[in-house]
Amino acid sequence: MAHGRWELFRILGVDTRLRIIELLAEKGPIGTGEIAAKLGVTPAAVSQHLTVLRHAGLVTRERRGYRVPYSVDSGGLDVCCGYLVDICSCGCGHGKGLPGACGPESTVEALRRRERALKKELESVQRRVVKLTDKDARKRARPERPDRAPGKATRKGRSK
Repeated sequence: MAHGRWELFRILGVDTRLRIIELLAEKGPIGTGEIAAKLGVTPAAVSQHLTVLRHAGLVTRERRGYRVPYSVDSGGLDVCCGYLVDICSCGCGHGKGLPGACGPESTVEALRRRERALKKELESVQRRVVKLTDKDARKRARPERPDRAPGKATRKGRSK
């Protein structure tokens, strides 16, 4: 685990590391090669970032034969969230309640803004699901072409 709060946030301040955590949270346990392919960086770079994240307590790994898939360590992310909640000053009562913090009215308005943002995000996700479902259905509905076997015919009907 990282030694201090500042170090944990310094580690998370690297864009590639945040992208790795997001990918692991979305896809579940995956290996270094797959992470590298999805992010467009070298496996060596991914390996170095994963080592830093693992030592910070943000990801875990579990050997499965020759594969070593990584996953998000929810306990480590909870610690991060706890640090942020500790310094919360919106008046929600979870933080230290710093003087001059937002009042309850502002908190309600902030929650309403958050609700609107989440609704927009949900609509976006629903559109993506429909799009992917339609694409998958079209792919399955394509008839097979019996006149050509894959890899057998070349131009002008000549075989290799």
